[in-house]
Amino acid sequence: MHIDKTKFEDKNKKMFSWVARYYDNGLFRKYYFEKIYDRVLLEAEGTMKNYFGRPIKLLDVACGTGEIINRLSRKFPESEFLGADFSEEMLAKARAKPPTATKIRFLAAEVTALPFANETFDLIICTEAFHHFSRPDDALREIRRLLKPDGMFLLIDLAFNIRVIKTLIGPFFHWLENAYAYYSKPELEKKLELNGFVIQKSYTYYFNNYFFTAKK
Repeated sequence: MHIDKTKFEDKNKKMFSWVARYYDNGLFRKYYFEKIYDRVLLEAEGTMKNYFGRPIKLLDVACGTGEIINRLSRKFPESEFLGADFSEEMLAKARAKPPTATKIRFLAAEVTALPFANETFDLIICTEAFHHFSRPDDALREIRRLLKPDGMFLLIDLAFNIRVIKTLIGPFFHWLENAYAYYSKPELEKKLELNGFVIQKSYTYYFNNYFFTAKK
């Protein structure tokens, strides 16, 4: 099925602009995203402590309301945190939160055209957003461009490995959240590898979310 990427992206922006007002509230946040946040923070903290062991520069791609980097900055106040998102409404929510550190900045940007120089970041995180990207390979190449030579990428996204589940649930999820594509774990692995990443670790966690730690 052909998807007009421009129209799809415009629809996605409108959806997330509307969702922004409710994103940090309600049962969905409490019972779904909080569990994901906890695991993302655990993985990110482990990478920052055990792999880098020094203050780093971190980018959260599709950062939403900035919850992940706000929480990380409390534990790593010497590091620098940047959040990028295409929704100005999401970013307004992020900027309105009480600052947890001085080295936090949020900016509006598309994932395929991030306004940073090559090899800027030590660690890049992308949580629950990859299935919305209409140009996934371009997004991965852009993320890799921004990583330093020893940089790490943490990708968290839904994955449906059983074909019948993907077939039955996929259309409902597409409608529910205007997703571009849902992948299986092997498909995500292949995309990472074809775009120059070396997977260090991968596992599933809570409602078919796959966590990948990949090195440039």
